[in-house]
This record gives sequence, C-alpha cells and structure tokens, in this order.
Amino acid sequence: MRSKSFVALMLFALGTNYAAAQSAQVVTMDFCDDPAAAFDVVWARGRDAHLTVFLARSRNSLVSSDPSKHFQDASTFYVSAHGHCGAVGPLSGADFAALFKSNKNNAPVAVALNSCEAAKVPNGPLSLLAKKYPGAGAGQTLVGTLTGPVHSGLLQPPPGMKVSAIEDAQYLDGGTSTGGAIVQRLMEDWGKKKYPNSTMAYKDYCATVVMPKFTDGRTFNRFVQEVTADFGSAYLDLINTNSGGVAMYKCGGAIACK
Repeated sequence: MRSKSFVALMLFALGTNYAAAQSAQVVTMDFCDDPAAAFDVVWARGRDAHLTVFLARSRNSLVSSDPSKHFQDASTFYVSAHGHCGAVGPLSGADFAALFKSNKNNAPVAVALNSCEAAKVPNGPLSLLAKKYPGAGAGQTLVGTLTGPVHSGLLQPPPGMKVSAIEDAQYLDGGTSTGGAIVQRLMEDWGKKKYPNSTMAYKDYCATVVMPKFTDGRTFNRFVQEVTADFGSAYLDLINTNSGGVAMYKCGGAIACK
C-alpha cells in the first residue's frame, strides 16, 4: 500500500452534523487499489443515504455516479483517496484544489479531506483548497469547516469498546494497529478472489469494468455492495484492532487555516 493507511477514511466535521444538506463524496482513480475506498462510501452513506459519489478522473474531469446530481449543488464534501502532503490520489494537491474549485464556485459548508498528510503545512492539500475560497484575513477561508489528517486517518472504535458496524467507528489522525495479518489477507483476496459472475478478481474487475461505467451508477453501487458482502467482516475486524488516534486538524470559519 502507499502512504495512505489502509484504513484511512474520511472524517466529517468533528462534533457537527451536516447530514441535512446535500452531500457529495469524491474518490479518485486509486479507488481500485484496495477495498478501503469502497468502505469509505459505506461509511459516508451511513451519515447521508442520499450522498452522491463523484470520481476525479483527471485534473480536468470530475464525473458523477448520478448524472442528475451536480457537484455545484452540494454543501458538504467527503474526500477519500491515497495521498501525501503533495497529492490527493494521483492528482497533485494544487491540481485537486483547482478541480474542486472549478466544479464548486461558492464556498462549501464543510470539506473532510481525508487523504494522508492533507493537513501538513505549508501548502498541503487542505491549505491549498482553503486558499481557493479566501476570506478577509490571513489564513481565513470562506469554507465553513475543513478537516484532515496531519499524519494518517485511522478508523477506530471508541476507547475501550468494539464496533459492530463500520458506521459506528470514529475517524482519527494517527494511532496504532495490530491488524497487519488482516491487512495482508484482505489485500491478497482483493487481488485474487473472483468478483461474482466474473472471471476477474475484485481489483481487476474494479479497474476494467466499474471505473469505465462509473457514470451509470448501478455498476458502481453493486460493486460497493459486493465488496461489503465479501470483505466487510474482515474489514470490521481490522477496525477493531486500531486505537490511539487524535482529533483531525480542523480550520475554517473563525479558525484560520495554516
């Protein structure tokens, strides 16, 4: 796996619920690398069942899984991708910020940019996105809330507890995991286990069939359902091996972004 933790997922604005607003999730062309991004979708839909998923195909292309839903109309955004302080998935931080702004003219209510090191300064992806919607003062942004990890996002159960559903876990920055063997098994199965009614493994089916048909929605949604059925139990076991993270970096509104 690359720099994003295998279980790096998006964190919504801490302590705030924007589910009543139309929300959107952005995934990138690294979606098929492992099962994590599909579970990102599961988690976000647990917060907003009407969430629309968008795919950043390139620095100039953002497409919807539901052509009747538009990025511009959403207020709350979840971003799920591998990354580091200079990139969101295969896009540079600058290219991602430019793509986001070109499809969303007015400032969002909230953006959870859960790509590894997104909140590193200076000029991490979170900072670059904040600057696309500048406020009046130094570091100020018109975005209501921006959250992201300085290190890596890690999905964890509440301290001293275990969760029985992905939606019940919490997303924190950093921490530790004892689930290395589970990760290894999941990754092996991802590359070898056949997708239902197909001769291709999940990883290959995702890249060959699901991504090219992303805009029809049905193929993508069925894929997420099948991933949940075949990998969900092991993924939940993995979540329950994680602990020790801290709150995500947060800025926006009255809090200047670094």
